[in-house]
Amino acid sequence: MQEDGRPPQRRPTPEDVAVHGYRALRAPSGAKRHHIRDRRAHRRLPGTVSSTLIALAFVGQISGLGTAFFAFALVLLPTLFFLGLVTFERAMQLGVEDYIYAVGMSRIRHFYVEMVPQAEKYFVGSIHDDFATTMSPTLFGMPVTLAWQSLLTVPGAIALVNSVIVGSFAALLVRAFLVESVALSVGVGIAAFVVSAFLQRRHQIARWNQIEQRLPTLFPSEPTP
Repeated sequence: MQEDGRPPQRRPTPEDVAVHGYRALRAPSGAKRHHIRDRRAHRRLPGTVSSTLIALAFVGQISGLGTAFFAFALVLLPTLFFLGLVTFERAMQLGVEDYIYAVGMSRIRHFYVEMVPQAEKYFVGSIHDDFATTMSPTLFGMPVTLAWQSLLTVPGAIALVNSVIVGSFAALLVRAFLVESVALSVGVGIAAFVVSAFLQRRHQIARWNQIEQRLPTLFPSEPTP
């Protein structure tokens, strides 16, 4: 008993800390509910792009691909690209946060296995926190490379759509103000698409390299023979 008559408080054990941390990672906190709303907002981008294309088609049909069409497109496409760029960056932030949570849960599972080695066979998730293992779809998934994984994410898909918008804008800009050459417009559009896709993918890979360096691996997976 303590001096005030209350029973002594039990000090938390390492197991209690691990259980609390695991629950905290899975708890639907207010911040995570906000992230869920952000994820749902990302689904609206394809609808926005589709609506923009339909509007451009209507304006082009009415104006006969005249001045009104080019003016409408040259104003609308940069706005759409800005929306896509912001969505791309926010999707990157959410992906990094998901990776951090996955690493944290893998480390807690590793602690469980250290305490009770027999429990390892009951975990379907990995107990290792290296990048390749954490980014695998499942524990039994094939190892992934950073360059390939960047194409299989929501930011990768958004970057592709953004690049198409940039290429279309560049082609229309050449067609409206420089020369009436379809070949030149298409060439400039393709070049703008390639440059935009390269820059966004480079930024994506740089962000993943940065988080991998800031979050060091504590329990790497054993190399396969």
